[in-house]
Amino acid sequence: MFIGSQESTQALQELLDFGIAPKPAAEFARTITPDTILDSIEYISHIAARKGSKICSKQSVLVYYLREGVPIPLDFLTKRQRTPQEEAERVEYERLQSMQVRRLEYEEWCKKQAEVEVEKRYSRATLKEKMAEAAAIARKELRQFDRLSTAINSEVARQIPSRNILRDMVLPSFEEWCAEIAQSVLTKLDAGVNTSSS
Repeated sequence: MFIGSQESTQALQELLDFGIAPKPAAEFARTITPDTILDSIEYISHIAARKGSKICSKQSVLVYYLREGVPIPLDFLTKRQRTPQEEAERVEYERLQSMQVRRLEYEEWCKKQAEVEVEKRYSRATLKEKMAEAAAIARKELRQFDRLSTAINSEVARQIPSRNILRDMVLPSFEEWCAEIAQSVLTKLDAGVNTSSS
């Protein structure tokens, strides 16, 4: 009767299900690590199922691999290896997506700061003059400017003074802005905890 760990018992059952006779299956389960057995079974199943495979008996191939200690290729990722790798890739993908959203929010925040500064610096009449100057420059530099609608022309002309001011403004870097946002969230959470406990 085979007596082993839960992992070894699982490996033994996988060997039996694969078609290995009970005696060699029990021997393998006692002398070979469960991970090696499960990885070998998965690899042999993979190459045996490939189109054009010349393997007549995958059981014989598995027995040979296990008895001779033949390692599976390093570039073959087993299910056991893929799970943590896929999880790591998922976490990294979500981190990059979140960072992209944050960066767009940061750029929008910078634009708003510039717009506020424009309103502070220029009266309506002065801003209108600045926009006219910007439109004249855009008309020279952008051939398609006159083909745009009046509303789009006006928006493009308005953005130019804002961009010029933005270049001169001293604003937090993206990293500093993210740190400030995180600190603000923590402060609000602390305030909420203190309020509820008082």
